[in-house]
Amino acid sequence: MISAKDILSHAIQQGVVLSLENGQLKYKAEKGKFTDELKELIKVNKQEIISYISKIEDKPTLNVLPPIKPRDSNQNLPLSYAQQRLWFISQLGNDSVQYNMPGQFFLQGELNLMAFERAFRTLLERHEVLRTNLKVIGDDTFQVINNDFQLPFKHYDLSDLSNSEKSRRISELNELQANTPFDLTRDVMIRMQVLNLTLDSHLVLYTMHHIASDGWSLGIFNKEFAQLYDAFASGEVNPLPELKIQYADYAVWQRNWLKDEQLETQLKYWRNQLADLPFTHQIPLDYPRPVQQSFLGRRKHSLLDQETTKSIYQACQENQVTLFMFLQTVFAVVLSRWSDSNDIVMGTPMSGRTHKDTEDMIGFFINTLVLRTELDKTNDFKQILKNNKEMILDAYAHQYIPFEMLVDELNPDRDLSINPLIQISFVVQNNETVSFELKEKDLSSVGESRGISNQERISIKYELALYVDERADKIALTWVYDDSIFEETTVKSLMLSFEILLKDILKCLCDAEQTEIDVTNLPLSEKLLEFEDNDLGSNHLNNASKVNTIVDLFDAQVSKRPNAIAVSLDNQQLSFFGLQRRSNVIAQYLHERGVKEDQIIGICVERSIDNLALIFAIWRIGAAYVAFDTKLPQKRKEQLILESDIAFLITHENLKEQFIYHNELSLSFIDSDEFKYLSEEWDLKKAISLNPERLAYVVYTSGSTGKPKGVMTKISSVVNYLSYLSNNFEIKTHDRILQLASLPFDASVRDLIGPVVNGAQTILVADKEHKDANLLINKLTKLSITAIFSIVPSFLKSLTYLNGVKNPIDKLRLILISGENLTSDLCLKAKQSFNPKIELVNQYGPTECTMTTTFHRFEEHEVKHNNVFIGKPIDGMKVFLLDKNYHPVPDGAVGEIFISGIGLAAGYLNNESLTNNSFINIDVSKSKTRLYRTGDLARKRDNNVLEFLGRADHQVKIRGNRVELEEIKNVIMKSDLVRESELLVIEDDSAGSQIVAYIIFTKSLEENHEASKDSNEQAVRLISDLKNYLQNLLPDYMLPSYIVNINEMPLLANGKVNRKRLMELEVVNHANSKPEDSPSTETEKQLLGIWSAVLKISAEKIGINDSFFDIGGHSLLAIIVVGQIKAELDLTIELASIFEHQTIFKLASYIDGLQSGKIDDLRRIERLDTIDKDSAGQDIEEFDL
Repeated sequence: MISAKDILSHAIQQGVVLSLENGQLKYKAEKGKFTDELKELIKVNKQEIISYISKIEDKPTLNVLPPIKPRDSNQNLPLSYAQQRLWFISQLGNDSVQYNMPGQFFLQGELNLMAFERAFRTLLERHEVLRTNLKVIGDDTFQVINNDFQLPFKHYDLSDLSNSEKSRRISELNELQANTPFDLTRDVMIRMQVLNLTLDSHLVLYTMHHIASDGWSLGIFNKEFAQLYDAFASGEVNPLPELKIQYADYAVWQRNWLKDEQLETQLKYWRNQLADLPFTHQIPLDYPRPVQQSFLGRRKHSLLDQETTKSIYQACQENQVTLFMFLQTVFAVVLSRWSDSNDIVMGTPMSGRTHKDTEDMIGFFINTLVLRTELDKTNDFKQILKNNKEMILDAYAHQYIPFEMLVDELNPDRDLSINPLIQISFVVQNNETVSFELKEKDLSSVGESRGISNQERISIKYELALYVDERADKIALTWVYDDSIFEETTVKSLMLSFEILLKDILKCLCDAEQTEIDVTNLPLSEKLLEFEDNDLGSNHLNNASKVNTIVDLFDAQVSKRPNAIAVSLDNQQLSFFGLQRRSNVIAQYLHERGVKEDQIIGICVERSIDNLALIFAIWRIGAAYVAFDTKLPQKRKEQLILESDIAFLITHENLKEQFIYHNELSLSFIDSDEFKYLSEEWDLKKAISLNPERLAYVVYTSGSTGKPKGVMTKISSVVNYLSYLSNNFEIKTHDRILQLASLPFDASVRDLIGPVVNGAQTILVADKEHKDANLLINKLTKLSITAIFSIVPSFLKSLTYLNGVKNPIDKLRLILISGENLTSDLCLKAKQSFNPKIELVNQYGPTECTMTTTFHRFEEHEVKHNNVFIGKPIDGMKVFLLDKNYHPVPDGAVGEIFISGIGLAAGYLNNESLTNNSFINIDVSKSKTRLYRTGDLARKRDNNVLEFLGRADHQVKIRGNRVELEEIKNVIMKSDLVRESELLVIEDDSAGSQIVAYIIFTKSLEENHEASKDSNEQAVRLISDLKNYLQNLLPDYMLPSYIVNINEMPLLANGKVNRKRLMELEVVNHANSKPEDSPSTETEKQLLGIWSAVLKISAEKIGINDSFFDIGGHSLLAIIVVGQIKAELDLTIELASIFEHQTIFKLASYIDGLQSGKIDDLRRIERLDTIDKDSAGQDIEEFDL
């Protein structure tokens, strides 16, 4: 049974205040807030509530507040904590209308204009807060009551205008009224206009500023205005009793009461509750966050049907929770599933009127409560709901701490792109329209800021907010979102997930036999996400009646153009016919040596035109191959030979010493006389049946346990991939395609075999050239290369950098990129460097799925996305995004990539256990389907395009925040200072996880700092410059702890970064090095004096690279610093500058740039061009930064 304490806490949250008067239970509530559900709950538990209130009134506790007394008339009036935050926000963005609260109502009947103006003036005189201004006096800001004010009232007669002109004029005045900013230092905090539409029809427009009002206040204003207008229109006196206290009295009381023991009790709870709070939510964004928030967005609506609504109320009653608790828990579970995170944080607005003396006051009392739902302890919804109920009630009990104070106390990393602590909001409200009656006139509200209007673009305060409106027999949901980071399709998908999960939970709760409800086992999508093969061309190469094997594909080209060049290396070349004959005789030789069908042959050879003939020969006799790098460490090579269990190996004579330890291994040397003088008259007998289901090759990849995995790929899988090449890239006979990948990697099949089976020429380069960007860049032009089938982004970046923008390579038309994350920025630079018409294709696919599973052509309009999408599956392949329980995730949500199709490997060589763990069978469309589990994360975007999100096991936690290193790398690579970079995480016993950035700078140290002869000092300066750059773009927890300057990026044989070699490099903490600890310029010295005075810290203890916020600074002190800079330096800067340049060194450089004219203009907060005219007058209005 729900306790009386719980009911009281919930009532307060809903805006209902319960009290005892002469033993009778009384309530005061904002109109529309006292719901039937709450009434019934109080009625059933009335005696328990009376008993509980009696007990707490008999003894003083934190919940029984001291009375608010009138202030000393001579004292300066402090701001309330809520006012303090809005004052701060107003200083961030000049002329902002973010907190304007517009509304309107109709008046029917003859208007008594004199009574109307008198009622308005009387209300302003009655409520001081409506005519209160804020003034900076010394280092503080105070309230100043304006007793000499002009009535902000205008009257327009539109009765003579035509209907069309009248509508235009109303719209014009409405827009002007709502979008005119308030000057908090001078203006009255409300303004009104009366528009005469006809003789007896009038439209009243008004706008209040949130710093003087909230949703509850609007009800008071409307009620009292009606009473005053009635009285004055009837010739009567003011009927309202005099107010005993004013809002300024409350502000003084709040400052005096909330301190010492009471303050520490409240803060202790929040410090513990919000310890290691995530810096931001983990919902995947559609676009990168802008540097500064626009506070503009859009909304979507949905309505829960009667049956669902009834089930919700029944579930609340049976589980002894409120509607807020139930739906907030469902919302948290959905966000957890969507973001693959167990730590969900959101805010909710509270009326803030916890003191009974505030019930009849107009003013800004709203407080924002931080709700943290942790879902890592259980998957059972009933237990999650129970835990969440306790968390919410505890939060209610500690709601006295203003959100503004909490932000300053917890001091999260400052970032103008996001709100501190919370970026998501959840609100349960009643959408009942406010109306009131006059004795003689009919006054009714229309669109009076209740809920959210239907205009296209609206003012927002959070990145995502869910509003729940209780109606007669249905529940309405409104989803408000920041459209600069979320697309409409993503929000629609999130809405659908919420309703699907909600209905499944309700269904499970109705099942008496179901004792537990595993939320991770409930689907978020109505059907399995399946990316079909759409419009990717014909499957003629997959047609078994025409093509069986790779050899068949090649032989078909030999028949068409036998004398054309198939492969070349420097001055060596083979025609198609010559390559065929060479492969035939090698096949005959292998057959004579006893190589059997389905046998795996080892290859350890240098780059040669014979390699292509050797591979075809192996396939001609029905065998497969496994290739080993000639430069592979001896121990690793021996391990792979043992793992593969090969009996026959082809290598060079000068390498035979590496294999003498393998007595049972039969060796053959490709450069020996027996290979060199093979008779060209020999031909393979047609006794061997070419079978597409045989193995083509084995490729070894690294394993998480350190033991390599041999991936077995079938002929049919390779044929399917070659079909993809043919169908999508118009490979012509005149194409000259560069071969870069080494034989031990599956990508070598792509650029060795891909060209010749399509009648094009494979161009090989020597070993010393294929990894050297300096040598290779010249080859691209010299060899007339038209396409590159296999290159990793890091190597492409090197080629792009070295080629520059003045050496276009016009013949290069196509580059297929894979192996690493590909950025839009790199693609743009590649187009600028090589030629603007070049086709850049991002390919994704693990080795277990035959080179490529999905692909995406880069388009320049996609540059707004940091990373290039990985696109759609190739023909013959399908992709599924599944959660941990193999359920499909909804569009836009994070899921793990599972792959099925003809390209799947046969498994891992000699490792049945690992094969069974990685290749699983699950039900798809009511039949078992074999899937490969990649461990990669992705989500579905518009048009069924996949966005790669990284490896699940590459994500790290830094100070409790989940970090994807790729995100940091993207920011680093946009710096002009950096040519290449790689990030790793090291563990420090004292500091925990630390990010290390390994950097190759764009220019040599001498070029960057010619005046300096000390290379170490140059390195420190470059690293300091890079750190300053990153500090402007990343929160503190994402900044590298160490930046290591290197001259060359160590690479593996496949061209990827050798992370092990990087880890072996000495790490020196240049990231925290400072060129000077003491100020060296006049501006730095002046700023040091200001900081010392404002922060009350000795100047000797402040370094010019210390962050203002790390040494005790907060938002209000930042305002004071801006004021002191204006006073001492005679310079006006925006408050945002303190957040953008948080150290003395950076701020001084910025100021010097302003004064010298090198910086033309200040970066300004984006102005709000449109406003949600109905957003400010919700029954309870929330606020934030």
